[in-house]
Parts: sequence; structure tokens; C-alpha cells
Amino acid sequence: MYNLQELRSRLDLFFRTHTGFRSYAEFLSIPPIFREEVFDQLLTTDTFLVMPDTDVRDGVLGDAILLCQKYITNDSSVTLEALETYYQKNHFQVWNAPYLAELLWYLDDPDSDPDEGFDPRQHVKHLSLAFEWDVLLEYGLDPDDPEKSVVGVLEMLADCPKLKEVTFEIKGSSDGIARLRDIFNRYAAELQTLDERLHRNTDDGDIPAGLMLLEIPFDRQLPRKMIPHPWWDIERKEEMELFEEDWWERQEITEQIPLELVI
Repeated sequence: MYNLQELRSRLDLFFRTHTGFRSYAEFLSIPPIFREEVFDQLLTTDTFLVMPDTDVRDGVLGDAILLCQKYITNDSSVTLEALETYYQKNHFQVWNAPYLAELLWYLDDPDSDPDEGFDPRQHVKHLSLAFEWDVLLEYGLDPDDPEKSVVGVLEMLADCPKLKEVTFEIKGSSDGIARLRDIFNRYAAELQTLDERLHRNTDDGDIPAGLMLLEIPFDRQLPRKMIPHPWWDIERKEEMELFEEDWWERQEITEQIPLELVI
């Protein structure tokens, strides 16, 4: 366990090693308007941040993640800017969809977070959530009823107003995927509402986005494929194929993360 002085020394070393600043204190001396570019450099990555595995996060971002703790930065404004960059500009991959709750947990520890607290739900924009039948039976919101996990995740997503991209990774055996597909079919109206909201949040210049259902069978003899929503027209389907291509490119980069970080 590191004490505060050691953590601040690590932050100074990180700035000397990875930026043009000699220390964190020197970074603080620049006007806030110029800090955004530095935060983008330090706190964003081309990989998915695999959650809730913070070892992967810390391994990919290094000691830059210390900027998200107020008791280390000793500056609420800096911590707030760091947290906004971290949640708004990274792509999070949650290996079991119900664990989304841990990622969205409200941060209100006065020793660690900005004075007014911080609500990740108000900032997160890019999510990829894995649904696997057998995992939901063991680690779902209600292990006896995987459908409650789907409903619970949809309710969590409804509390995230800035979302642009959401992927549901429907994974597992053919039987498990079919069971999950049946559940999603029963909630088609809710999926359409979510998809249309995400699409409206997409800005000019963004990769077209929305809600993507991606089937990933464990049997490599079966195809991995995006499942088009029935309300998509041809143009929207073509747009979402660009989103799917971007997702797989990001996944390939993520799979190159050293194995010792994901064990």
C-alpha cells in the first residue's frame, strides 16, 4: 500500500517520463484551457478498458489514473477534468453485463473525488456489454432469472444521457445465444428506444453509432455476426456496419494487451 507522498512522487515521475512537463506541479501551472489535450494524451486508449478489471485499466493507462483521485491531485478542478476525460472518451468493455453497475457507481468520497461528487452515468459514452447465458445463471442480477439481468441493464443504460455507442455481445453456446435472443426479442420496443436515443446523440464526424447486437458463438465453426434491428433501413444498416468494423478493430487491439494483465 502506497502512502500519499509516494503516490505524488509517482505522479511527478510519470509526468517527467511521459510528457514535456518536469513535474505535476508544472502541469498545474498551465491554464485549464490547455490541459484538455494533455488529459486526452494520458487518460485515453485505443483499446477497450476491460471492466471491472482495474488491473487492465491501470496496466494500459499507467500512473495517469492517479489524476482521477483528488487526494493525490489536491485539486478538485483537475480531478474533475481527468474524470470527465476518462469516462467520456474511453470505450469500456464489461465482461458480464450486470457488472455495469460497478462502472457507473456514483463517486462521492470527499477524500478521493471532486468536492461535489462525480456521477459516471452523466459522462459515459461508449460501452460494450457481454451477455452469456451460463454466466448470467451464476453472476446475474437474479441467477434464477437471466431476463431480470437484461431488464436491469436496460434500466441502467436509461440513466446515461450522453451514451452514443452500446454493443451487446451475445456470447456462448448456440442454445445459450438462442435463449438470449428470445429475451431481446421480447424487449424490442425498449431496444428501439435505446438505439434511436444513441443515434440522436451521435455528432457530425463521429463513427455512426447506436445499439449493436453482436452474436459471438464459442463454436468457431459458426459465424460471428451483427444482428440488424428490424427498424433499420438500408442506409442505417450500412452505417452500423462501419460501427461493427470499428468494434472489431478495437477488440483486436485489446487482445494484444499482455496476458499477465488480464489474469
